[in-house]
Amino acid sequence: ASETETRAFLEKLASSRSGEARSVNFREVRKLALLKEPVVETGILRFKPPAFFRKETGNPVELLNVSDGKTLWVVFPQKNEAEKYPLQANRALRDSFFALSTAFNLSDLEKQFSVSGEWLEDGFRLLLIPRKRALKEGLSSVGVRLDSNGGLKEIEVNAPNGNRTVFYLS
Repeated sequence: ASETETRAFLEKLASSRSGEARSVNFREVRKLALLKEPVVETGILRFKPPAFFRKETGNPVELLNVSDGKTLWVVFPQKNEAEKYPLQANRALRDSFFALSTAFNLSDLEKQFSVSGEWLEDGFRLLLIPRKRALKEGLSSVGVRLDSNGGLKEIEVNAPNGNRTVFYLS
């Protein structure tokens, strides 16, 4: 798609969402450079712009991640334990969270990323390449696939160290 078509599609999509909360079932496949086999998890993702995020893994919930964009809480409900991580103190965690939030929000992308898009038979695919050096250290690219109605179907986050995480959404 041309730059003009991509920009128009994103503007239409952002205005139709108008900051509303989203909730989707997911299947996450993480390929880590240090592991031979990928790590696979399923659960529910909830997101409310600009940066409120909740990820529940397992049924019953075995792991719960909750963030307001500044702090990430990792909760282990079955053990009655929780851990607190300030996102500013952990660049890798902050960049991963930022990439996922950006993919869900799909607004103001051009401030942080070089954006290109292509039309698919069943929707649209965006490729986001970080513009800023600090972001490039943790991310090499983010791919976002949307269905023909603008619904998120897949988010792929690639890191320079070879790590790759793909969220399949329904």
